[in-house]
Amino acid sequence: MNKVLLSSHNTWSIYNFRLNLIKKLINAGKEVHIYSPVDDYSDNLSELGCIVHKANFIGRSKNLFKEAFALINWIIFLKRNSFEICFHFGIKPNIYGSIAAIINNLQYVNNITGLGDIFIKKNILQLFVKNLYLFTQKKAKKVFFQNKDDLKVFLESKIISNNSNYDLLPGSGVDLERFKQKNYDTNKKNKISFYFVGRLLKSKGAELFIQAAKKIKDENKFKNIEFFMVGFFEKNASKDAVSQKFLDESEDAGIIKYLGRSDHMEETLLKADCVVLPSSYREGTPRSLLEACAMGIPIITTNSVGCKNVVEHNFNGFMIKPNCVDDLKLSIENFALLTQEERIKMGIKARKKVELEFDENIVLDKYMELLDD
Repeated sequence: MNKVLLSSHNTWSIYNFRLNLIKKLINAGKEVHIYSPVDDYSDNLSELGCIVHKANFIGRSKNLFKEAFALINWIIFLKRNSFEICFHFGIKPNIYGSIAAIINNLQYVNNITGLGDIFIKKNILQLFVKNLYLFTQKKAKKVFFQNKDDLKVFLESKIISNNSNYDLLPGSGVDLERFKQKNYDTNKKNKISFYFVGRLLKSKGAELFIQAAKKIKDENKFKNIEFFMVGFFEKNASKDAVSQKFLDESEDAGIIKYLGRSDHMEETLLKADCVVLPSSYREGTPRSLLEACAMGIPIITTNSVGCKNVVEHNFNGFMIKPNCVDDLKLSIENFALLTQEERIKMGIKARKKVELEFDENIVLDKYMELLDD
């Protein structure tokens, strides 16, 4: 059988984070199927040669009727379509996809790409999710983690044991051929550009970034700093989304410039001097930080789970406390005070770090090995 299934919360993430895996699978003669809620990127996947199946689960939904309906549909889908192996990315694919695979006696691989706040908030939902993970993970062909902190949570919660079939990946890795080290302007006298890259969520630090930018602009001490934001504006993320009104007002006031989303970050980031992700979210390993470092761009991020894997303070960037606008403001100002030579040295170290630790080929080889077993 040569059919392989990839499941995630949206086709955007599959296209942007699993593109090279798909190409590698197709080159190996595999028929690649996608099971995910569809969005603007479904056609991109079809053009690659994937067969896209529309899933009806919603990432943030907690409606029990809708969730039960989504699980039943997943079970029926796998009953009608048998696969050599199923790769799951994200919480609901890891749980629902695993249950459906178990019922249909299919092999599956789960990827813990970040736990968000699900294991932080002590409530009935957390207990329910924990028990579902407990049931599904032990039967997986492999469980991949993107950081040691998430692995520790699963071990301490006894969701997996030391005898379980798990492995640690360097995040999703980064394509070092696509994201090449940029050429530096050693005589740069223009403005210093700070880029927030990520979904425009409060938990990702988007609002904090704007607040820090406003403080710096209001004080007017640094006239050579400019702020840009790149990423999805999530209208359906409820209270966690940065409001459209706040974003528009900040842009109208000249505090930031919102560039929208980008499918060509290797071009978008060419003008960036520093990439900022002040996230308090429990990340896997943020791809935006890896891509920045691969291009030789220093980073400012937090000591939150996932983010801290990528940054070494005063080496390839600055590490700050989460949810602290003053700490972020100070780090931005400290970066601006560096000489161009010091910023370039920091960027070169950033590139070397990802070359050694986060090469995407490490991840791809781990996945492909599972098909050879």
